[in-house]
Amino acid sequence: DHEAAEWQAQHKAIQDGYINLLAPLFLPKEPTNPDILDYFCALLRVGGMEDGGWDPYGESRVVLQELHELMQIDLPEKFPDHEKTVIRLGLIFYSHIVEMDAPYEVICNLLRRQLDLGYSLRPFFDFLSAKEQKQYRYSGIYPTKKIAIIKKLGLQAGYDFAPMFDEFYDNGLRNAIAHSSFVITEEEL
Repeated sequence: DHEAAEWQAQHKAIQDGYINLLAPLFLPKEPTNPDILDYFCALLRVGGMEDGGWDPYGESRVVLQELHELMQIDLPEKFPDHEKTVIRLGLIFYSHIVEMDAPYEVICNLLRRQLDLGYSLRPFFDFLSAKEQKQYRYSGIYPTKKIAIIKKLGLQAGYDFAPMFDEFYDNGLRNAIAHSSFVITEEEL
């Protein structure tokens, strides 16, 4: 199908652009002080005293894989509007991706490494106001704040991540999905 091939080509181009933008963070820098421990802590998301099986990233990967698989199957007649069901599953998929802590934390800690700020169990905490730090203890921070911090650190390290995040992150959509404040009609979401 021509339309599917075109969509896959566009998807591949976007994916390659993200990989090219992020790749330098994952390459060894030439530090004046060896930072290999910070590098591996950032990649492994070392989190302190945790037992095996406590990493929510593993569960997130399974959820995303299962949602993706569900979006590919022919649904039984119990789902009369296949297209809308796939859209709903896609919205849950999107919401889960933008809410995951792990990708933001890895990117932030790799940027901290680039800027010689060192690894942190709470990589965003140092960049929050006193009021935000108090709130962080109880509720963490929202993706918009994480993205703002990553953009700022990225610019300090010589990377412009704004186009990447601006392309895929939509706070209005995130809020609509998270708070079940959306409707799918024949014409629009």
